[in-house]
Amino acid sequence: MKVLRVTTVPQSLHQLLKPQLDFLKSDFEIVTAAGPFDQENINNYGDWKYKHYEIALSRKITPFKDLKAVFQLYKIIKKEKVDIIHTHTPKAGLVGMLAGLLAGTKIRFHTVAGMPFVETIGFKKKVLVAIERLTYRLAHQVMPNSYGLLNYIIANKLVAGKKVKILANGATIGVDTDFYSRTPEVEEKSNAIRAELNILPDDFVCCYVGRLTKQKGVEELLTAFAKILPDNPKIKLIILGRYEQHLDPISDRFIAEIEANPQIIHVGYKNDIRPYLALSNLFVFPSYREGMPNVVLQAGCYDLPCIVTDIPGSNEIIKDGYNGLIVQTKSADALVTAIKYLMESEEVRKGMSDCARSEVNRKYDRKIILGELKNEYYRWIHEKNL
Repeated sequence: MKVLRVTTVPQSLHQLLKPQLDFLKSDFEIVTAAGPFDQENINNYGDWKYKHYEIALSRKITPFKDLKAVFQLYKIIKKEKVDIIHTHTPKAGLVGMLAGLLAGTKIRFHTVAGMPFVETIGFKKKVLVAIERLTYRLAHQVMPNSYGLLNYIIANKLVAGKKVKILANGATIGVDTDFYSRTPEVEEKSNAIRAELNILPDDFVCCYVGRLTKQKGVEELLTAFAKILPDNPKIKLIILGRYEQHLDPISDRFIAEIEANPQIIHVGYKNDIRPYLALSNLFVFPSYREGMPNVVLQAGCYDLPCIVTDIPGSNEIIKDGYNGLIVQTKSADALVTAIKYLMESEEVRKGMSDCARSEVNRKYDRKIILGELKNEYYRWIHEKNL
């Protein structure tokens, strides 16, 4: 059976979905499609071993290009004789489900890992809601990657509840807990990075991993850090991720603060985040919206208490006071209170640290989630008599 996986940008295939594809390849022939690579970042990714098509997709609303992408995908589906199309990300979902319908694809899946319209207002929000509704209507199965998203979809009647299914406890791929562990190799790299970045043994390191955008809560994090620093000169903030000023820009003054403040260490995008998690004391993820944030799961594997905002996904991984703290969204003051509390309360922090990895092992181990995905594929193959 041939499966076509479609995302809006190829980074999603490389960064997020590759473990899924590698797991499925023993049972299915895999083909992929996505928009063009950003040439600035193309060297960050290794060779892609699956047959891949570049189509006219981007995260921006571009009706004419999107229509072109529908017909490109239609031709790909017909040429490759695709049995299952499975999309991920909102734009790819709409384009892929339309193309799959037109081409008569027997099984159409769409994974929901976040809803852009949640942080949108006015006419644009109405358009984005309509796009989500249409995408879900055209799919045979809608797979939100968190219970928060599932409940939101059903409560707002975006599609009939019988079409919606969550795999295991959520998360798109889960976590490879063997890979995300404190191996001697990781510890050695972590110590080398400490020395390179001049992080001292008694420094308190807060870590953030993700895109540097407004909706990730980066401005609130930087505001909170500036308030904490004067009375806590040993605190450091290490940031892993790229700016996305063309999509969801943060203010120039915050960029200037990142570049000028010696206590803020911006290392850019890293293929391997494990050594940076291993050297940290605390993980902070103040996003406005998510599906199921993998970086919070990965941080938990390194025994890091996590401070997250009260949003779907994040508030499912973190139990307030157990393996981290949940704070109000868009509040720098809430971040200040939470960070200072965990800095100053070593015993509390240690208790949360002891619970962090066990919670990930119990609920989000990759083998469980990917096994359920494969079973779902076969259930639909049987149902459609393919």
